[in-house]
Amino acid sequence: MAAVAFLALVPVVAPPIAQRLVGEHPELGSLEPRPVRAIVGAVESSFDATGRIQPRAASGVVASVEGVVAEINAPNGSAVTRGVPVLSIATGSTNETITQVLAPATGIVQRLALAPGSPIAAHEIAAVVESTESVVAASIEPKRLYSFTERPLRIDARLVGEVASFPCDFVDLARSDSSASEDVTYKLRCAIPQSIRVVVGSRAELRIVTARADRAVTVPLTSLERNAAGSFVTRLVAGKRDRIAVTTGIASDRTIEIRSGLDEGDLVLDPPPSDSR
Repeated sequence: MAAVAFLALVPVVAPPIAQRLVGEHPELGSLEPRPVRAIVGAVESSFDATGRIQPRAASGVVASVEGVVAEINAPNGSAVTRGVPVLSIATGSTNETITQVLAPATGIVQRLALAPGSPIAAHEIAAVVESTESVVAASIEPKRLYSFTERPLRIDARLVGEVASFPCDFVDLARSDSSASEDVTYKLRCAIPQSIRVVVGSRAELRIVTARADRAVTVPLTSLERNAAGSFVTRLVAGKRDRIAVTTGIASDRTIEIRSGLDEGDLVLDPPPSDSR
């Protein structure tokens, strides 16, 4: 599987949900527009996915720079948690810069054959961590990739049949070309805390939060009109309608961030009047 480069993907913008709402829900077209106020609050962009619990395979401890080994922080047989240093690399003409190479997973360090003073190349696998973690692996629809300008802000997981949710730490997002079909799929994996007892093969539901804005000016998603010319709302000013262009940002399944064009307290019509669509 090829890892996805987040920054190569399309920046987060409001998904084209609003422009499809009337088509998917014809009853919205017959609703009488009502005035609603733009309010300030938090808005999160997220989506759900269902995955299977798998044991995590061994992960390579990969050097990010070329240099010489300055210190072995976790020798063979050491139990490590994800993110702690396994070894340190000295770089520069006088080896004055120290770069730590971190454990990619929680588990046991194996196959570390280097010693202080050993040369090491960039991207060299210095050791492996035999993982003791379990992960949730979930298929992600390509249309969801617009969300991933960077790693998810948060992933909440819930075992199917359970009520309580728990944080699931992002591991990777990779493209997977299925040999059984021509469809391209993407697989997201997140690590389950070791305090959570799971059964390999069971299912878990994920809520993947990809973006968040605090103290954003927001309006209902259904108040937004989108077309080839841009995004618009119908504002009420002294009882008169004023169709204005707005710049949108993060969208949840109910509200959308307005980055410019509206102020807190402004009145807009929801849904837009039919003669403006």
